Amino acid sequence: MIKNYFYLNRFVIEAGRILPGKKVYNIFTQEKDKLIIEFGEENAVKFLEVYVNPGEPHINIRTSYSRAKKNTIDLFPQVKGRTISSIKIADDDRIIKIELESTALFFTIRGKFTNVLFVKDDNDIESFKRIDADVLHKLNNEFHLKNYIDSFNHLELKLESDDYYFNIKKKYPIIGNEIIKEAKRRVISDNENKSLILEKVINEIIEKQPAVFIDEKSGEIHLAPSTFDVFEHTEKKSFDTLIEAQTFFLSKKRFVSEKQRLLKLIIKQLERELKKTTNKLNKLNTVVQRESKEEEYNRLGNLLLVNIGKIKTGMDSI
Repeated sequence: MIKNYFYLNRFVIEAGRILPGKKVYNIFTQEKDKLIIEFGEENAVKFLEVYVNPGEPHINIRTSYSRAKKNTIDLFPQVKGRTISSIKIADDDRIIKIELESTALFFTIRGKFTNVLFVKDDNDIESFKRIDADVLHKLNNEFHLKNYIDSFNHLELKLESDDYYFNIKKKYPIIGNEIIKEAKRRVISDNENKSLILEKVINEIIEKQPAVFIDEKSGEIHLAPSTFDVFEHTEKKSFDTLIEAQTFFLSKKRFVSEKQRLLKLIIKQLERELKKTTNKLNKLNTVVQRESKEEEYNRLGNLLLVNIGKIKTGMDSI
C-alpha cells in the first residue's frame, strides 16, 4: 500500500511537520528513477527520496544518504537554495505538490507517466524523466486545476448494495484494491452498512499504527494499518509513524528481493548439477544392467596368449 492514495495522504501530513521552513541544499540523482532532495538546516540535513519507477513508486524521508563522488547529476538548479513552504496532495489524485516560494515540485503516480515535474517561476515546466512535450504541457495545465489539501481526506461514501462489489473503483478511483479487499473481508451479512465499513477501513490508515506484514514463506511484504487482516504473514512489525514504517518496509523489501534473486540463482545451479549427476547415474546404471562379458574376454585373452607366436608385424587381425 506504499503507493495507495490514502497512505500518500498520511505521508503528506507527517512530512508537513518536517518540510516547511527547511532549505533545499541539493537535488540530484545517482540511481535510475530515483530523485534525492537534500534539505534541512545547517548541520541537520535530511533527504527526501522520490522513486518514479512505475512498478513500485514511493516517496519517503531518510535521515541519511550517501552521495557518490562520481556518476551523480544535479537537477532543477532553480530549486537549490529555496525554502519549502508546504507539502500537499490533490484531493482526487495521487499528485503530491511541494511548494517552494514561487515555484513547485510535483510528484505524480500515473503508470508509465510516473514522474517528478518542476514548475519554474515563469510557469515553464521541466521533468525528471523524459516525457513528450505535449503530455508535459497537458499535465501542467491539469496540475493547476487541482485542489490540494494538507489534511486527511475523509470520504463520505454513498454506495448502493451492488456498488460495493462492482463499482467502488468507478465511483471512487482513489480507493485501492487492498482497502476494498479488507472491507469485503469484514462484511458478515448483507444487512450491514457497507459504506460505514469501508469508511472505517480508510480512516484506520490515519488513525492506527502502520505495520509491515512479512510472509517468509512466500517472500511477500505489505504495508498497511496494523488492524488489517487481509495479508498472510509470519511476522508483523508496527510503527509509530508512516515514515518509520516505510523506511523499514523499503529496506526489508530490498533485502528479501535480493535474497529471492540469489535463491533463484542457487536453485538454478543446483538443478543444473542435479541434471548432470542424473545423466551420469543413468549411464552407469545402463552399464551395470548389461550382461557381463568377463568370461568372453578371458577366453579371447587366453587364445591370444596361446597363439602369440603367430602374430606378425603389420597384421590387423588374427
